[in-house]
Amino acid sequence: MQQSARNKLINVKMCKNEGIDDFIDRFNVLRFEARVFEEHMLCQFFLSALPTPLSHQLSMFNATASNKKRNKIKFLMEDAQRLCNSAANRLVISTKGPSNIRQRDVTDATTKTSNKNIVPTVPYVVRSSYAYKRRNFLKLQTVFNNLGAPQLFLTFSCNDYSPDFAAAIDTQYPWEDPVLFANHFKRKWTHFFNTYVLGHFATMIGGVKDFSWVLEIQDRGSPHIHCVL
Repeated sequence: MQQSARNKLINVKMCKNEGIDDFIDRFNVLRFEARVFEEHMLCQFFLSALPTPLSHQLSMFNATASNKKRNKIKFLMEDAQRLCNSAANRLVISTKGPSNIRQRDVTDATTKTSNKNIVPTVPYVVRSSYAYKRRNFLKLQTVFNNLGAPQLFLTFSCNDYSPDFAAAIDTQYPWEDPVLFANHFKRKWTHFFNTYVLGHFATMIGGVKDFSWVLEIQDRGSPHIHCVL
């Protein structure tokens, strides 16, 4: 069984229409099933699984980085997400705009900057990915099938202009970098959820058997996380 999992890890490839976050989730499952923990070997498997342009970019960055920890798999995965997410920002525009938008409407041909009237606001890696929706639907369906209907429905909202987010994003408005903004909110919320909801709050209500949540970003407001317990 372990040898079979190891072979899958060695031969794994990122699919053409697969998002980087979905692929990293799949890669992590395979590496734990295969019981492979050597950092150098994991980095080699991870790079060989990526498309050639992305793999080359990561290899060059990893070789020139001053941080000696750059050869660790977690840093390599973060760099891959950063490269892919920056590309996502250029591809996604506000749904409030007209339906016949072209590239010249989004990016100024001279300055190569985004048109501030049509700022990217909805990163596909967060909301519009089919794989993301499918994965969360299956998890919620599993909760219903095994435990019945959830007992609590919770919604968590983000304050776009809090000093914490302003310092993390380093832009005048958080939505100028939507992917980084959403990922930062997700990290902050995950810590809060694990510490307070699954910790202190769970003991007050008699425990939490399972949960499911989804991150949603809307044009009319900040990111929300909808969660059922």
